[in-house]
Amino acid sequence: MRVIPKSIATSTLERQCVSYYKTANIRTSNGGIGMKLTSSKPTLDDNDNKKHSKNLKMARYTLTYFDIRARGEAIRLLFKYAGVEFKDVRIQRADWPKIKPTTPTGKLPYLEVDGKILPESGAILRYLARQFKLIGDNELETAFADSVVETYRDFKANIRPYVHVSAGLANGNADELYKDVYVPNRDIAFKYLESVLAKSESDFIVDSGVTYADIFIAEHITTLLYLDPSFEKALPQFVDYQQKVFALPQIKDYVASRKVSKV
Repeated sequence: MRVIPKSIATSTLERQCVSYYKTANIRTSNGGIGMKLTSSKPTLDDNDNKKHSKNLKMARYTLTYFDIRARGEAIRLLFKYAGVEFKDVRIQRADWPKIKPTTPTGKLPYLEVDGKILPESGAILRYLARQFKLIGDNELETAFADSVVETYRDFKANIRPYVHVSAGLANGNADELYKDVYVPNRDIAFKYLESVLAKSESDFIVDSGVTYADIFIAEHITTLLYLDPSFEKALPQFVDYQQKVFALPQIKDYVASRKVSKV
């Protein structure tokens, strides 16, 4: 039987151990020295983070939407918060009939990323949230952020009859729809949001801090303040929440100087 020299065997074993584990000396409860083994899975260091940020900024983004807030503004705010440059193409209503046939789905907004076109505002928001690390620190936080956004989308769909009548786009009694449709749905949606915020260890929707959901909700509260004269009185805590989000240094100046739009 071949005998492997001790020095070679030891060296080989050490190389094998190092390839699978990092070792760290730790002091045990009885004062002795123990060994802590941790996985050597690669992690992002500062240089990796800088490279990631650089790659984001090198991507060419073009957002195409109408010259209003509505479905496009939360997307614009994500770019501003992340400090990532993008081309903000704003379509005038008069030009829409000739532009519509050239769009992927006949709707706006759509986002062009290095020549590839991504439609649908929800898909764009979630894509950018992942790119800009605005989805929380774990899958559960991501799920809560998503749940808040989807709750608001349901609320928005449920109050459509009131919105259309109050805007003169449909026939009906706006006062009755406000009382019977808008207010109950508003209270359900914001009661859930309030419960999520109350359980968070931060001032935002999830414990780890700002996510795309905070920016999305804060932006849509702007519309509700125009749509619902009683919103500020009925839900002052959410006006405070919106102001807290809009006071974030990354977006504060943009929000203060942007074009005024009721929708």
